[in-house]
Amino acid sequence: MTAPLFRGRVARTAAVLVAAASLGLSGCSFATLQTYTPAVGVNVDAPTVKIRNLLIIADGSGQGMLSGALVGSAADTLTGITGFPVKIDATEGEALTFGAVSVPVVAERLSKLDEAKITVSSPDLRAGLTAHLVLTFTNIGDVAVTVPVVSSENPDFASEG
Repeated sequence: MTAPLFRGRVARTAAVLVAAASLGLSGCSFATLQTYTPAVGVNVDAPTVKIRNLLIIADGSGQGMLSGALVGSAADTLTGITGFPVKIDATEGEALTFGAVSVPVVAERLSKLDEAKITVSSPDLRAGLTAHLVLTFTNIGDVAVTVPVVSSENPDFASEG
């Protein structure tokens, strides 16, 4: 085999290998602009406040705690929450009772609801079901959301509930 012919085959083989490697590796850098929740809680995008990973952590007696985070593009305050648990037959349970609610939302800062220790209770509050909540903010008003209720015995949430 002559040197120019050999170098041509090596160059073609190398080019094919580089092309195959680049196609194979390009799948590793796939990205999406769509927001998703890689967690149990739910996300809501209100006008100037983003609510992230919102859920209720409840024990077996109908007592629980609200968990999640708020981040805003402008200052606001979460001033109240109302709602009800959804029972297993999809009917509205007895109204939820919430502890004191006053969570400042500082622009471009994360506010963790876990730190506010917002308690919640209802005789119908049960892990494995959902609850319909209405969060009231000073500036943007009411935001409605349906959240999951998880067990405080679940190791992922045991330290929060």
